[in-house]
Amino acid sequence: MKDNIGALLEITLEAIAIVQKDKILEANGSFFQITGQLPGQIPDLSTLLPEASAAQPDGNIHTGRLNLSRQQHIPVHFRLTPITWNGLCCSALAIKRTDNSSISSIDNKEYPLHFTDPVTGLLNRLGFKKMALDPLQSAEQNNSRIILLALNIARFQTLRDRYGHITTNDLLCQIGERLVSTLPDRSLIARSGNNEFAIVCPAPDDPEIPVSEPSSIIQTALSDSFSCAEHHFRIETHIGYCVLPLDTADPAIGLRYAERAMVLAGKTGSGSARRFEYIMETEAIERSCLEIDLQSALEKNQFSLDFQPLFCTQTGATNGVEALIRWRHPTRGVIKPIKFIPIAEESGLILPIGEWVLREACRQANTLPDHVRVAINVSALQFVDSGFKDCISRILEETQLNPERLELELTETIFLHDEAHILRTLASIRDLGVKIVMDDFGVGYCSLSYLRTFPFDCVKIDRSFIHAMTDKPHVKSIIDSILTLGRTLSMRVVAEGVETQEQFDLLREAGCPIVQGFLTGKPVPLTLLPTAIDASVMESAPAGNILCSVGNVRGV
Repeated sequence: MKDNIGALLEITLEAIAIVQKDKILEANGSFFQITGQLPGQIPDLSTLLPEASAAQPDGNIHTGRLNLSRQQHIPVHFRLTPITWNGLCCSALAIKRTDNSSISSIDNKEYPLHFTDPVTGLLNRLGFKKMALDPLQSAEQNNSRIILLALNIARFQTLRDRYGHITTNDLLCQIGERLVSTLPDRSLIARSGNNEFAIVCPAPDDPEIPVSEPSSIIQTALSDSFSCAEHHFRIETHIGYCVLPLDTADPAIGLRYAERAMVLAGKTGSGSARRFEYIMETEAIERSCLEIDLQSALEKNQFSLDFQPLFCTQTGATNGVEALIRWRHPTRGVIKPIKFIPIAEESGLILPIGEWVLREACRQANTLPDHVRVAINVSALQFVDSGFKDCISRILEETQLNPERLELELTETIFLHDEAHILRTLASIRDLGVKIVMDDFGVGYCSLSYLRTFPFDCVKIDRSFIHAMTDKPHVKSIIDSILTLGRTLSMRVVAEGVETQEQFDLLREAGCPIVQGFLTGKPVPLTLLPTAIDASVMESAPAGNILCSVGNVRGV
């Protein structure tokens, strides 16, 4: 019965929901569209439509106000009819706007209903693209310019999850009201997405005023806190913009351009704004093509591992290697990890790719001497995955690699997630016998703090320190301190990115046991490494100096 009613709900254009007492149990797409809600996050009926909550299911038509936020509501007709749903005595609620032609928005303009955002009353995305043609044509006729801006609210879904739709819809309305009161009357403002706004406003008439001025005005207007019910919010925004008709004469393309720049502004940091550049469009298309190819790269066996020697500064022996992932694309040639790993992380493909690196590195490690430890550089997204520990256990069993030979290289970005969960995961992986390494040590804000939080087995000094040590004495002092710290805490220390003889000599004099870089060996396939690892040297060397670091997922 439930499935049959669900099918009927979806074939009707009316907004319909199944209600039991004050709870909305199921609804169709038209209901979500008219209310601005999302499945699984609908508020109680008494909050959404109080008159319906108090009405009897008598089949008669009633009037009420549908609350889209604490400040925004629309008049509706509704009807409640008793039904049986999934064995429960329920009511079918049907809702219809009382005015199907237009709705008055918070900017005091009348827009056709199908062009209107139900939450804020502003234009929706479709309406924005249509209505933006007028100011663009006017600008072209007057030989002037307009600015098209795209704005998003950072971490909006977190606010949704914590405070609910009514409160955050209220926040959206207040943001819209500030934009309306701040920008010139000739501006066009729309809610173009769940947490996004699109704006068209005149460019500054004064040539001395930069075209970035509107974005600065918006950021200032939205910097003050918002009060929604009993909650107070300060929001972080990212803005991208382009200039019409200079960049394009098509508002739809202009919105895409502005959103490209908005995404890059989000990567820059809080409160940033970026102007569109054509290279952004080229890069976006390139990333899209790479992502499509990346989805089949594993199946087509296009990945491989190259190995870079680690060099013992005291004995002169090669006593370890680090493996670096390579993507050998059939038409593009070898693609650097710095180009495809960020795409893999954003798309979620880092999980299967990371598992392949772990398995392949462990498999090849079995061809190396038993003294050699094997390290994998793990993405933070891999590490927080709930199945990561089981994946490690399964691969160790498949490859028969001794767990005490496996090391995981992590950066402090893993602690940006739930720290308590991360610490539990670290402890559970260590219980398997696996060692934990902090990579890129020294570049983060809290590296020393994390050494206090968790006892790492090894630290790898970031290459930026190695590059600067010959010109900046204080950097050399920092490296000396890290080496002393390693000896005090019984942690192995590795210096990455050694490229000159001067760097090597300074590190050796400071007592750094192991270095890695182009000076001592470039990455090559395992079969092309110089003479295999000197087992006799390893047998006589201290255990702390025997390291084979395999599997830098991010590469160089």
